[in-house]
Amino acid sequence: MPGLISADRVFGLLERDFLERDIESAVAQALDPHKVKDFDPEKGVDLSAHEILLDLATTKDGVTKLVTTNFDRLFDDCGRGLEAWQPPRLPDPARPGDLHGIVYLHGRATGDYDGAEGDGFVLSSAEFGRAYLAEGWATRFFKDVIDRYSVVFVGYNADDPPVQYLLEALNKSYGRLDEAYAFQSGDADDATSRWEHKGVTAIPFSKDD
Repeated sequence: MPGLISADRVFGLLERDFLERDIESAVAQALDPHKVKDFDPEKGVDLSAHEILLDLATTKDGVTKLVTTNFDRLFDDCGRGLEAWQPPRLPDPARPGDLHGIVYLHGRATGDYDGAEGDGFVLSSAEFGRAYLAEGWATRFFKDVIDRYSVVFVGYNADDPPVQYLLEALNKSYGRLDEAYAFQSGDADDATSRWEHKGVTAIPFSKDD
């Protein structure tokens, strides 16, 4: 819609008036699952979707390879004892066996949700520019994963930056991404049209179930 500003631009504007650590603290506190409006201490946090994703990301040999751009720690809360990575310490997909566990590509909240671990969150347009352009560490990681593994996108919009730009560039270079898939709600024709020009095979599903 005209007049709307993307989230990364909003955080870029906030950085003009607030300290980065204060912004990250506010974001982390907003993501604390124990502080959501309808949280029930007796039932706890519903981790069923996270458990399913961890199952899907686990190989026949029992090795989990999951990359998330979420900041919360709900995958850790599933209690599987998996190694967690976040910038500046990331696994090297080019090294056999190095990519395992959960990779928090855009950063991870601290255990008590009062801020960000490591190098902080990739939130603002400036941070996206640093991660994917100026320093390019996220781009290199993403490309190395695409080069070596079957990749399935879950919960992404086909036009989400920077996924959109990376996939379109890789598709143009490679001709097609043979082992890249994306779950997409809607009918098969609509799902296919959203991802096809990015070289990704859509896996359509009904929003009703």
